[in-house]
Amino acid sequence: MSNLFLPARFSERIHRLALGVEPLDAAGGARLGHPIQILVEPPAPGLPRPRLVRHLSGLFVMVQDPGVPTALTLRLCDLGAPKDVPGFCARTNRRRLVPRRLQITIPAADLADTLPIAQRARRPALFPGAAYAVTDSVTGLRGRVERAGVPVRWARVEARRPGAGPADPPVGRAHGDDRGEFLLLVESNAAPMTTLERPFELDLVAYPPSPPAPLPPQSVRDTDGLWDLPVETLSAPGAPDPVAAGAFPPAGWGAAAPPVRVALVYGRLLTGLAPLTL
Repeated sequence: MSNLFLPARFSERIHRLALGVEPLDAAGGARLGHPIQILVEPPAPGLPRPRLVRHLSGLFVMVQDPGVPTALTLRLCDLGAPKDVPGFCARTNRRRLVPRRLQITIPAADLADTLPIAQRARRPALFPGAAYAVTDSVTGLRGRVERAGVPVRWARVEARRPGAGPADPPVGRAHGDDRGEFLLLVESNAAPMTTLERPFELDLVAYPPSPPAPLPPQSVRDTDGLWDLPVETLSAPGAPDPVAAGAFPPAGWGAAAPPVRVALVYGRLLTGLAPLTL
């Protein structure tokens, strides 16, 4: 077989990109500043699990191979447990970031070469967790979502200006973790400049996953800390992808709880907030 790029006297081997993943920090929009894990769930019982290889740049790459399926489910999580363990994030993750579980479509091998590399990549955003590194001068709040006194796992929370309509974008978003805890950082334009010296009010709205996942055996819950983490389906290659950015509310999420009004001060992190109840 003739070479595509090198003279015939050389042995040529070409690796083509099937999927690239560049995890982003939802708080700043830039590439994450510390390593994470990405685990590919087995596509079906008995089939081999494809692997994403992490480069030193922090990017994750999967090359075209006959065994690569057309759709994958990925688990993205803060580093802290051994790689490729089904229950990673269950006990030893550092809680700097909230895990996500994403279903991604991969272009067929005969179409991949016609797509620009940018359209073969995904840039999912990971949101701050309870141990996310913040300074004392950030504007935001720490909280928890509960139902009947029990933490709601994987809830989503958004902050809106009082009186904002459904079409108005929120001024802050957060992902809750398996303990119902969230860290919400408010955008700098959340209130007029005239309010910088005094408290300003925002409405917090919580969304639960829907429907609640059925309870598996205790053995499953002990080994897989992400057993009920909802799967979010990303857009097709090359299409706008608000799901990857963590847009609210995701498709199929539960109805929003009544808003809770809170008073914030610029440059302060509010703690001790009463739980948001569903």
